[in-house]
Formats: sequence, structure tokens, C-alpha cells
Amino acid sequence: MSRLRADYALASVAFLGAVATAAILPFAVYRFWNREYWQGAVDLLVVLAVVLPVIYAWRSGRNRGAFLLILLGGWIGSLAITQMVGLAGHYWVYGYLVMTFVLAELSVAVIAGLSLVLVTCILGAGMETPIMRFSYAATAVLVVFLSAIGAFQVAKQRRLLERLASTDPLTGALNRRQMAVDLAHEVNVAGRGGALPAVLILDLDHFKQINDQFGHEMGDRVLVEFSNVVRELVRRSDRLYRIGGEEFLLLLPAMDEAGTRVVAQKVVQQVADRLRVPDRAVTTSVGAALWSRGELVSSWLARADSAVYQAKQAGRNRAVLAAAPQHRPLPAQQNQGRRLSDDVT
Repeated sequence: MSRLRADYALASVAFLGAVATAAILPFAVYRFWNREYWQGAVDLLVVLAVVLPVIYAWRSGRNRGAFLLILLGGWIGSLAITQMVGLAGHYWVYGYLVMTFVLAELSVAVIAGLSLVLVTCILGAGMETPIMRFSYAATAVLVVFLSAIGAFQVAKQRRLLERLASTDPLTGALNRRQMAVDLAHEVNVAGRGGALPAVLILDLDHFKQINDQFGHEMGDRVLVEFSNVVRELVRRSDRLYRIGGEEFLLLLPAMDEAGTRVVAQKVVQQVADRLRVPDRAVTTSVGAALWSRGELVSSWLARADSAVYQAKQAGRNRAVLAAAPQHRPLPAQQNQGRRLSDDVT
């Protein structure tokens, strides 16, 4: 159940599979009972075309491929039912038209729905007069476009909610919740042989003094401008997170030690050059760490956090690159990440 709560798409399709089974399976049984074997077989195949891909998605985690299989199976099954049953078979098309918007992107769903309506209208099984075909086509197309409008609005609201749930409202940087997801993903990719990721922990120097001397409005402006400066310096694939009051984390996928050092130094220099309060420049201390294969996320962040502390102790306004771990972290070492690693693990 926890997986269904976390995976909206899988939960929707699993519910769809349960409803489809409950709705169609009795018809299959009824048709077999009345010796309408071909129609019963088609009903049964439609049920299997929905249920088997749902099981595949559940076991493999590959939702998209499973959903497209359901889309294709439903298209073929709906067409077959209209040809074998006649006019009554067209009633099932409406259910398929709505289902497509649960399974696929908006454009794919519209194409699948309209193409099915077009083909069934041309074949016209059970529709003896032009007015019957026209009425069916008009109502089916209306269902497609009303469903498209609803799906578009739902997707729009979902994107908004996801953005609100994953970003810091002041700076626009991503938040700790999203950071935990992204760090785990990068470690998983790199652990399978991909390029190594790096993290930079960025801590604004003497930020409390700025708040105390100039007020929280100035402090907020500094945080926003700092975030903008950092985002301008990095690649589109790099991601910035706000993890504390004046503390940020920059995730750099596909890096090496030299590249990590260059980015860290560039951030320190550009922040000092471009960010100011009335009587002085604003500076930052940076702790950088390149992930080492086999390393836990908590240990990785602990090394970066320790590097920030070293930068502060050395006089601030500088970057320190953490040394690679000499061995795999022991359980006792997993708790050295202070406030950062506690949230990720």
C-alpha cells in the first residue's frame, strides 16, 4: 500500500485494472455460458491485457511500457468487440476513451481515442443508418475532448503541487525532500557504472550578522540573489537545494575531482564579486565531496560537511575539497553527517 500511495500513476492504473476486471469479467463468463465463445474470449483477453501489464509494472517498476501495452490491448479489444457484438459493443468504446487519459500523455491519448472512433465509424458494425454513425461519432469525439480538458487541468494542478512540495518558496531552490530523492537516484545510477556525482555544501559567511545589522528583509534578498548567482554558474543538469537558513547544497551529476574543484572555486569567487550588502561583500564557504563507489549517502554528505567546517576554520570565503574515503564507512561513521545526513537517511 505504501508503494501505491507514493506512485500516483501506478495506483491509478491498478485501480483501473481492478475496475476493468470487475466490469468485464462477468460479461466473459456470461458469454461462455451462452456458448458465445469468440465474444467471451475477446472479453477475457481484454481483462488479461489490463491485468498482466499492471502486474508487470508492479514487479519491474517500468510503468510507461506497461501502460502503453494496456493502451494497445484496449484499442484492439475495443475494436474487436464492436465488430463481434455490433451496436452494443460500441458502448465499451466510451470507457476506453476515458481510460486513455489515465494511461498516456495527452497527445497520445487523443490520437489513440480519435483513431479508434474513426476506424469504428468507417467499419460501422451495427450502425445501419448515417444518423447512427454521426451520433456515435459526435458523442465519442465529445468524450475525447472533454476528457482531454479534464486531464490537462489535472496534470497542470499536479505539476503545481509537485513544485510546491519540492521547492523552497523564498529562493526557488529545491528543498530537502527533493534532495533526498535526487541523491539516492544519482548514487543508484553511479553505482551501476555511471559517472560519479559530486556535492557542494554552500554556507554563507556571517549571515546572522547581516540579518542583525540590516534586517530580515535584507537577509532574504541576499538569499534570493545568492541562489540566482549560483544557478547562473552551473549546468542545466546541476541542482541547487536550500537545506538550512543560509546553507545550500549543489548536486553536480557526472563530475570528476578537477571539475568539482573548478566549480567550487568559481562559486566562491563569483559570490564574492557579485553579492553585496551596503558596507561589504557577501562571501560563502564551500565544502565539496566527490562520491566514492560503495559509499553511503550519509558518509558522502559527512565528508562535504566536514570540508565546510575546514573552510570556515581556514578563514572563510574559500572552498575545500574533501579527500576520498580510505575505506567503506563503518556504521559508527554513518552518524558523522550532522544535521544533513540525518535527513537523507
